[in-house]
Amino acid sequence: MSTKPLYEQLADKLTRYIQDGRLKPGDRLPTEAELGGMFGVSRITVRQGLAILTRNGLIERFPSRGSFVLERKNTGSWELSSINDLVQLGKDTTTQIASWGLVTPPADIAEFFASDEPVYKLQAVRYRSAVPLYFAENYLLRSIGERIEQQALETHTMVEMLTGVLNVPIKHAQEEISMANASADMAKQLWIKENQAVIVQRIDLFNTDNKPVQSGKGWWRSEHFKRRFKLNYD
Repeated sequence: MSTKPLYEQLADKLTRYIQDGRLKPGDRLPTEAELGGMFGVSRITVRQGLAILTRNGLIERFPSRGSFVLERKNTGSWELSSINDLVQLGKDTTTQIASWGLVTPPADIAEFFASDEPVYKLQAVRYRSAVPLYFAENYLLRSIGERIEQQALETHTMVEMLTGVLNVPIKHAQEEISMANASADMAKQLWIKENQAVIVQRIDLFNTDNKPVQSGKGWWRSEHFKRRFKLNYD
């Protein structure tokens, strides 16, 4: 008979289920009440057991939504250090499109493209293991946006679409990182609390003629974002 507390025994069992594949990345765990009934323990015991899995990086819990199994390799953040990392991001995540179409550019985007002509705008949420990473908003030149099918955006990041599918020659990117408080709508999209801090990443892409191609922003859940820089000493 095990001398471990019941909540540790529960955590051990669920950990084995995750390790042997009975619970897969992205799966939603049964509710606290359901787990209590399955294992014959109280909801308090279930909460304590799930807290262990959360600390060990095996699951992530969301109020009113439940607990979800994370990728085993998931460290809780996504490290970005190059444009290639942005391409890889598309291979390891899924997308839910909120909107895609031709719009009148807001003032800052019109200034970026040096034109008041309509541009294509994408709004989408990217997920990993069924958990939202960030909310994306991208603006593209009309001549490029017209070549993109919405369905393709569900399986590619914008960078991956431009470089790997449309073969748009990208020479360089400019990045700006800032902080903001999540609006009510943003909080709903990212499963966080209103006014919770989010990281805002703006990436502007330019072609080989140094002409602007796209301007994009990502509002990241802060625990999922890590930026690494390589600084050379001359």
